[in-house]
Amino acid sequence: MLGRLRAFVVLFLFLTITCKAPEEIPRGGENQIILVCDDALEEAEYFNSIVNDTFYTPHRDPLFHIDYVAYEQFISYAGFKNVLIFSFPESPNYTFFKRIFGNVKEGVYKAKNVFRRGDFVVGVLAPKKQVLKKYVEDYSPVLKELFLERYFHFLRMKAYFTGRDKKKEKEIRKHYGISLKLPEGWQYWRTENNFLSLVKHYPDRFIFIYTSSAKPNLMPQNILDIRDSLAEIYYEGDKVIRSQIKIDTLEFLNENALRIIGPWANDTLVIGGGFISIAFNHNGKFYLLDGGIFAPERKEKLEYLLRAQIIFSTIKLE
Repeated sequence: MLGRLRAFVVLFLFLTITCKAPEEIPRGGENQIILVCDDALEEAEYFNSIVNDTFYTPHRDPLFHIDYVAYEQFISYAGFKNVLIFSFPESPNYTFFKRIFGNVKEGVYKAKNVFRRGDFVVGVLAPKKQVLKKYVEDYSPVLKELFLERYFHFLRMKAYFTGRDKKKEKEIRKHYGISLKLPEGWQYWRTENNFLSLVKHYPDRFIFIYTSSAKPNLMPQNILDIRDSLAEIYYEGDKVIRSQIKIDTLEFLNENALRIIGPWANDTLVIGGGFISIAFNHNGKFYLLDGGIFAPERKEKLEYLLRAQIIFSTIKLE
């Protein structure tokens, strides 16, 4: 009886929230996912193990924060930015699922402005509990891309919230043949023929662009050696902590690029932080794009490294 009463209260509040569609900004972190997973905790943990990446910057820094909740708890989370629901006909959240997405067949569904304007709700519906794990496995790449795209959307908004520095963009294009969209607040640190570095405060961070006519093999060891050699010259001897780096690849300017994220340290100055490097060869030249952060007051720094990647993604070479 009490269970049905609680379910009725949640349903009533859900209908009230969705009818009003209030204007408040959705709650929660940009990379936080509220996962409604009644009777499917094993599948939720499996999903987390597949889609979540852990970086060290230098503290443990996950790509997503995924919180598992039951349908009856959801009223406390309605209005969060990102919601994911795992359901099947026997699940306690099945009626809840249908009220959001309708009488749909098995598959993946998404909706916006459900509980609060600006929220994002994704649902996975399986025909029965026994095959939910397989559905989660098959759809995990799609789900990761959906939430990653949304995360980058928020980071892009934050990076350019204060506008762009059109003056410096013009100067960089003139002196380096590189067009990019540079947010306000970045100041020159070093400007040499093949090395451009800028810095920004609150928190303290840097980006640099290095070019060379030599085209090294894009092996992690080679790229880290180049980065360490540049840091020795321009950043008082910073070194990458190579045992904690994470390496992957991405497409950059239609080229295969190597991306490395991890921690750096300076034993002499007793400081450290996180960095991101993107290395590729293009039109006979080697490019190393790098961003770093020094913010001991912040345990999680990945957001600022990804913001550097967003700036680099706007680059066009003349």
